[in-house]
Amino acid sequence: MKMDHYTDRLLHLLDGTLEPDVEAQLRSEINQSVELQEELSRLQALRGLLQDSMKASSDSALRPFFTDRLMKQLEPEHLKQIEHDDIAFFLTKLFRPVAVAGFIVAMFFAVYNVNISGDFASETTTAEAILGLPPVNTLSVYDLDLFVEEDPTTPSSNP
Repeated sequence: MKMDHYTDRLLHLLDGTLEPDVEAQLRSEINQSVELQEELSRLQALRGLLQDSMKASSDSALRPFFTDRLMKQLEPEHLKQIEHDDIAFFLTKLFRPVAVAGFIVAMFFAVYNVNISGDFASETTTAEAILGLPPVNTLSVYDLDLFVEEDPTTPSSNP
């Protein structure tokens, strides 16, 4: 009797993937053969051992958020008592005066720059007036003298 052929069929029987007529024929062969009964019990034991091993390894496997759980266990007790909301409230309370002072300073500079710019009838936009920037248009670009041509008769200063 070729046990390799039967081992494959027995594994399919344990998995429940055999056709009903093939399964009935295999069960009748198992009832008639002691070797097949021993092989089936050996495969059932092996399957049970594998399932137990898989269950044990899944229990000890790293589940999601493993590092968060580990860090929470390593955290000192006195730090566990402070909630994250308490920290956010503390930071908000601490930096609120800084934010208000910064807003007041920004408004002061905006008002100052608007007053310096004079009237708005000029080419200065509101943003340029608030930020204290000179007006930028095509005429002001030519006024910056960015296009300075060198006289070819004069020696250049670069060697």
